[in-house]
Amino acid sequence: MERPNASKPLLASSGARPGEAGLTLLEVLVVLAIAAVLVTGLGGVVGNALDAGRYSRTRSDLGNQGRFAMERMATAVRGSRRLMVPLAENPATLHSESVREGALAALAVTLDPTLDRDGDGFADADNDRDGQVDEDLGDDNTYDGEAGIIDIDDDGDGLVDERAPNDGTPGWTGYWYPFNNDEDLDWCEEQLDGIDNDGDGAIDEDINGDMDSDWRTSVDVDDDDGDGVANEDWLDPVVFHLSGDTGTDLVERTPTPQGANGLAYSENVIAENVTLFRVERRATTASHRAVLVEITLELTAPGGESLTLKNTVRVGGGL
Repeated sequence: MERPNASKPLLASSGARPGEAGLTLLEVLVVLAIAAVLVTGLGGVVGNALDAGRYSRTRSDLGNQGRFAMERMATAVRGSRRLMVPLAENPATLHSESVREGALAALAVTLDPTLDRDGDGFADADNDRDGQVDEDLGDDNTYDGEAGIIDIDDDGDGLVDERAPNDGTPGWTGYWYPFNNDEDLDWCEEQLDGIDNDGDGAIDEDINGDMDSDWRTSVDVDDDDGDGVANEDWLDPVVFHLSGDTGTDLVERTPTPQGANGLAYSENVIAENVTLFRVERRATTASHRAVLVEITLELTAPGGESLTLKNTVRVGGGL
């Protein structure tokens, strides 16, 4: 038996079998560099995919909010008999009544006369439950104790709930200021007749408690429906306006069903991050008496993505 040659070198334990070549250090470094490039590229693809996903979700959230808010406003307008804000243009002023934008933006319509949210068999706007709606207004048409709609700039002059001054009328008292329903600093200068009695461009927007001004003497002149009780059925406004700490929350104000007065309402945020809210009352002509409202709503996410929606709705189009 041949004895091992002590002078013959042993194979290195590199893991390579006889006849196989191992990787050199240079080849290993090249492989690692290629892997690093691939991983970096893959990371960019994944990052872009994540960014695209976030952008898509943001757009979807904006779209959902915007469409919901727009539908709430459109539904209220289509289901109303009267556009309360914006008012029609008044030729005697230097500011615009019919276009409301920014901090002055507001949309107000009377409550749908067919709506019965509490299911009691009476329309929510039928305050006296006599089967009729808005048929017996008081001098304070909204019965909220303030000029116009409480906490709303009705005429777009930058002032809220401004009071009517003493105009020399016999018996004038400071209590009369809630009767300035269109905030023009005059009070109850309209009657319910479809005519612009005060020449301010708006029709029937500041109605006297004696709605038809017939001055009946057999009963209380303010008892317009002749039921023995005066001023028991007021206008119930549905209002959309901006609110919140930064003024970027779009709020819907809804009258409480069968509330005791015009102060009974709730407010809910229907859209956040609103960067543009614009409402325009479209002028009408003798041949086209329908009242149209153009609503523009823009929402902008914190990341800068924005979405703009626009809709033109006819008042009472759903009735």
